Amino acid sequence: MSEGSPKRPPTENVSDSSTTRFRELREHWQREGQSPSVLIRLVKTDLQRRFDLGERPAVRAYLDAIPVLRDDSNWVLSLVYEEYCLLQEVGEAPSPDSFCNRYESWRDSLISQLNYHQLLSQAAGGMPRLPRFPEPGEYFMKYHLRSILGQGGAARVFLAEDDKLGGRPTALKISANRGEEPSIMARLKHRNIMEVLNVDFDEESGLRGLCMPYLPGLPLDQILDRMCATRPEDRTAQTLLDAIAPEGHSIGLDQPAWTDFPTEAYVDACLWLAAQLADALAHAHDRDVLHRDVKPANVLISCSDGPQLIDFNLAHDPHTPERAESALRGGTLPYMAPEQLRAFLDPIQWDSVGPTADVYALGLVLRELLIGTRPEAPPANVPLPRTINELLDVRFAGWPSTRIENPKVPYALDAILARCLAFEPSDRYPSAKALAEDLRALLRRQPLVYERNPSLRERLNFWLHRNRRNLTASASAALILFCGIGIAGAAKSFSGVDHFERGLVFYNRSLSPANIEQADELLEDAKVEFLTVVQGEARTLEDRSNHLRSYHALAVIAKEEGDLATHNQMLTQAIHLYQALDQTDVSILGHEDWLEEFCTYVTNLYVQKVLEANAKFERLLSNKLIHSEEAHQQVIELLKLEPEIELGLSYSKKASPEIRIRMHWATAFAYDTILTQRVSPDVRKHYSQRFQTITAQALDLIEKEGSQSEVRKYETEFIQLRNERDSWDQRKMSSE
Repeated sequence: MSEGSPKRPPTENVSDSSTTRFRELREHWQREGQSPSVLIRLVKTDLQRRFDLGERPAVRAYLDAIPVLRDDSNWVLSLVYEEYCLLQEVGEAPSPDSFCNRYESWRDSLISQLNYHQLLSQAAGGMPRLPRFPEPGEYFMKYHLRSILGQGGAARVFLAEDDKLGGRPTALKISANRGEEPSIMARLKHRNIMEVLNVDFDEESGLRGLCMPYLPGLPLDQILDRMCATRPEDRTAQTLLDAIAPEGHSIGLDQPAWTDFPTEAYVDACLWLAAQLADALAHAHDRDVLHRDVKPANVLISCSDGPQLIDFNLAHDPHTPERAESALRGGTLPYMAPEQLRAFLDPIQWDSVGPTADVYALGLVLRELLIGTRPEAPPANVPLPRTINELLDVRFAGWPSTRIENPKVPYALDAILARCLAFEPSDRYPSAKALAEDLRALLRRQPLVYERNPSLRERLNFWLHRNRRNLTASASAALILFCGIGIAGAAKSFSGVDHFERGLVFYNRSLSPANIEQADELLEDAKVEFLTVVQGEARTLEDRSNHLRSYHALAVIAKEEGDLATHNQMLTQAIHLYQALDQTDVSILGHEDWLEEFCTYVTNLYVQKVLEANAKFERLLSNKLIHSEEAHQQVIELLKLEPEIELGLSYSKKASPEIRIRMHWATAFAYDTILTQRVSPDVRKHYSQRFQTITAQALDLIEKEGSQSEVRKYETEFIQLRNERDSWDQRKMSSE
């Protein structure tokens, strides 16, 4: 339908019902944590619902009613593009040029995206038919085709026999004769990249055959299917080995490609596989080759040669509309990085697609191995441009922790995956080589090189694992027995051994899969040892240190057991002891690194207390009750909390950057809340100065420590915070 005669004009007037709708959207957003991805999802859901009801809402009405949506042009473009797709789906889409006139401020970016949208739609509707592939039993050139080994969106891989070489078995990939995959793969020679032996072209059919060695094994997608009956947390390394070997074949772990394969834990086996594939990608990237199509179907696990990266079909010229449709048909889009998906919508973006896009895709493959669930894709009947946009929304919202679905995934590995799957390329691993380093560091239980393990418990466990020989060599005969097979119950007969160190060993042993049946008993023994420490007198600096660390250990255990009351109680005791230790004491004891980690826990406790206080006032603010008696009483409580708030800021100086930022933001909001009430001039001056100082420090910290996406997010929040305070000040002045 033309622009001049739409069925129904966009709904732009802000009626009472619209005002209520926008208010409810804001309130819903606040309840869900105020993240940008949540707000975008809520607005898109509301747009879809209103279109289903026959309305034609315009995104600009949402931009006017919820100004924070304008803070990032990517948010605006995503929503405006959603409006265009919805109009197209009901047959009322205007021309791209006239539609862009409605959003003049974003016209340049939008017009390019919408023009390419039309090309994608046309490509999706007019894709050429797939060529007619030969069948098993037939010949292709000199090759006798025996069976199909695998097939994708535009190719088939056959087990074939080369008649000119005495019937030598080969893997023959047959596809349309386009692209430069043969020449690209010929430049790559790596133990984890499938080798190309030769290429044959059939001019009559327009097909080509890529001849590769036949390596018995299975593609990773089939291996995942074969393991699906076993929950990921119940799998072992043997589960994976059993799924790899086709019928009639087996894996010889004495073969060079498999000699360092970890044979016990499934997670370690997954780490090993991912590290091999990261090596392969690093080799390709060093030669300016990007794979751009990393997915389980393009990973062959060979019984003899281990993991093999295959199918470089998208490595050259991947940015035509037809390639997007082919990628969808081959199941590729769900594994693509955000910038690669954006480039399908706007070809100007292809310059931003680099090696980190392959790192992202490998992260999704590793995630699927660990949780057994494929990345979701929109239904097949959804138009291609909309499919790409929905996949972008999923990536913007972020992927849930793998530990939710598989608690056996280490915290360190969860952190590695979060780094791989960061939305912005600059926030990911700088290279596939760097990713391989961290994966292998985790396999060896070494500290990560490029990422930080967020779990103190796990870092301690890894440290004990690495130093177990030294610990045993330097221990007394009693401690050697204590660390041996008869550990459970042995500690009760020992004397003269430090209770805290014994508690650590009990705790460490409780984490070992080998002690799973005794884990609860070992954990109770650890708590007894830590409690024995804190019940004794602290006469020396070393005693005070052990008291501090024991309270901290008890707090960690209580939190893991879900006992938050005991967690807070033990942490509060640790805080009191920490306050009593000055910097000289810390240096003498040699606990600077440990206390720096501890500061993160302490600061986070204060953050939670301040956020709880702020939440009470946010409810009053949303109900326009900031000048009520309840609000006044809430501010009085905040004034009483100031010493603890300032103490939390002090501890945050040695905490992690993320916690420091959260502490500053919570404090700024708390002090801003005080400034909304009638207070004395001296009090107002004091908190105004503190507010300005804290927000300035926070923005400096964000700029120094945060990623670009975090910088934009927090700058937006702080600017909004300042604007809200100015608005409150103006309202108070007018009311006075």
